[in-house]
Order: sequence, then structure tokens, then C-alpha cells
Amino acid sequence: MAVPAPSELVLRELATNAQGCAGERSGAMDDQPEPRSSVVMVPWVIDADGTWYRAQQAPKGGSLFCPVCLQPVVLKRGTQRVWHAAHAPGVRCLAPSSETYLHQLAKRMIARHIAEWRAGLRAPPIIRYRCAMCDRHGWQPLDPQIDRALIEYRLPDGSIADVALCAGDEPRLVVEVRVTHPVPAEKAARLAVPWIEVDGQVFSDGMPHYWDVLAGTVVSQSCDHCRSEIRDFYATARRIAQQWNLTLPKGPPYRYGITHCWKCQHTILVVAWPRQAFYPTVLPAKDPITRMLRYRYSHTAQCHYWANVCPHCHAMQGNWFLYDEPDGPFFPVMDDLVDPSMSDDSQERWQRDMRLIAHWWAKHLRSLQ
Repeated sequence: MAVPAPSELVLRELATNAQGCAGERSGAMDDQPEPRSSVVMVPWVIDADGTWYRAQQAPKGGSLFCPVCLQPVVLKRGTQRVWHAAHAPGVRCLAPSSETYLHQLAKRMIARHIAEWRAGLRAPPIIRYRCAMCDRHGWQPLDPQIDRALIEYRLPDGSIADVALCAGDEPRLVVEVRVTHPVPAEKAARLAVPWIEVDGQVFSDGMPHYWDVLAGTVVSQSCDHCRSEIRDFYATARRIAQQWNLTLPKGPPYRYGITHCWKCQHTILVVAWPRQAFYPTVLPAKDPITRMLRYRYSHTAQCHYWANVCPHCHAMQGNWFLYDEPDGPFFPVMDDLVDPSMSDDSQERWQRDMRLIAHWWAKHLRSLQ
């Protein structure tokens, strides 16, 4: 079935190969060697008016073109292979391999989706991701100010974006297309614009309404449900801290959790930090929160170490219970916190640990306290 698109929105975008936001071309394809032949199966074609068709459903009798290079194609509708299109004899496409062709086609599909959305022909895409906490799907709408998609656009940091979604002259979102290889780590670290990576095969098959994210920085790491639970954790922790006149840490080294004292059953705060020993004999830093810690002897561990104590009854809260038991507040981060090879800590690592601690409390411990 044909998906109509005005030629000024589709054909012009293809013909200009999506000029940069400030009229700049990236030149990414200029350095590519000229392909020797075009043996790629072409799944989509366009006619002279810029209307897209699946190759299996394209009308016979008219001129049809490759949406990647705009060169003529012919329909292949035999009995031995799936119906498709191929470049006309002697025509060389700018994509020398199937992998490169899928990559180029997916980029044009993304640009086409944006063009048709802004023309009122299609609903806006929805960015969809997996929650890092519960593995549910989360959704994030596209910036409504985005008005065009530009292919192979050179960003200010020198990176070449597969597709830059722009509002006027400002790139708002970079979409990287994965066919076989993910975005290189050095490029991901250099990108200053929010970005996502999507599956090129999915986009070469059509225009999905949901853009499933494989990687990137633009989406939240937790869904609305989990963010609500995390907010409940922080609200409870602040209430307990106020009760005992404590200031909660806002960064490394100390993480905090919520538990109940095994002796008096009061709900209390406990703290943890990255270290090389399960039973620590030194503290990484002085902090108001360390008033919750005492250097005590444990008959279970048969040694002295810095342990959490209940501020109400001063009972020692053993590390075995806090870390190794499934109902312990630090159970989900034990392997990360107690690591003989641990050499550094960071705000990002602290935030990740706190999300895990908060999620664990909301899912497994809140009902016990």
C-alpha cells in the first residue's frame, strides 16, 4: 500500500541529502570509494512524485527510483526470490553493501517520518525505552519544537550525526542507527547533544510509531512508576533523618538505606560506602551521617569494624543482615560496594546505587517496615 508524501517534503529531502542546519553538508559519503556494482535488494522505491511504495506493492509501468541514491530501479517479481526491486543495469548506488544500504535507508525513513509528521500526514514518533529498574516500557514524547530531520549532519564537536532532529538551526536530538555495530564509545562520550540509538533493520522495514531505544542519553533510566516509588523512598528517608537530626548525603562516598532495628523495631537509616573489605576498619570520610556508625566488636564476624547502630537503642546492625540477606537494604548493591578491585567512586555511580537501593526498598522492604 502506498504511503503518500508530497514531493516537496520527500523528494527534495532525498535529492539534497538533507543539508546541515546551517546549510552545511557533512561530506560523510564524499570520501567513500565508488562502489563497483549495485547488488543490493531494494525493499522500498519512490516514484517521480515522491510517493513511497514497498517494492512488493509498487505499481508497474511507471518510473521508479531508489530512495537512497535516486537512481532508476526495476521491479523483480519472479518465483524464486521474494519480490523486490534492484538498481537498473549499469546503475551504481552510493551504498556498496547490504549493510550500508540498510543504514542509509533507515536514516531516510527517520527523516521521512519527521517530514510527514510536520506536514500533518503522520502522528509524531514516541521514544520508547526499557526501565532499568523493572524492565517495563517507558515512553517519552519527541520535542514538539523539532521541525526537520537532517541526515549526516556535522555537529559542533566534529561528530557526524546519522540524523539530527532540529528546531530551526539548533540540533535537539541525535538519532544514531545501528545495523551491526553500536555507537563507538568515544563518539558516545563526545556527543554534546542528547542522543539515542535505534535498530536500523526496524526502520528499513517501515516507519514504526515507537522508536525503541538501544542506547543513549535522552531517556530516563526509570519509568514513571519506578520514579514514583523512588520519590517515596527519599521522602521517607528525609522524614527519618529529620527525626534524628541527620543530614542526608547528596553524593559519594556514603549511600543510605532504610531498615528496621532488629532489637527495638524502630525504622532507621543505615549507611554504606564502597570499600575493599566486607568488615571495614577505616572510614572514607567524616560526615554528619557517620554519627550513625560505631567501631564495635562483632561476635558473628569475630572482629572489630565500623558498623551501623540504631540511634534509639544503640544496637549494632550487622553487615551480614544489611548486605547479604534479601531483606537487607544494601542487598542489590553488595557486589558493587564490596569490591577488592574498587579504585574510584563517582556521582554517577552513587546515583545508580541509590536508585537500586530505593527501588529495592519500594519493592521488597517497605511492606515489612
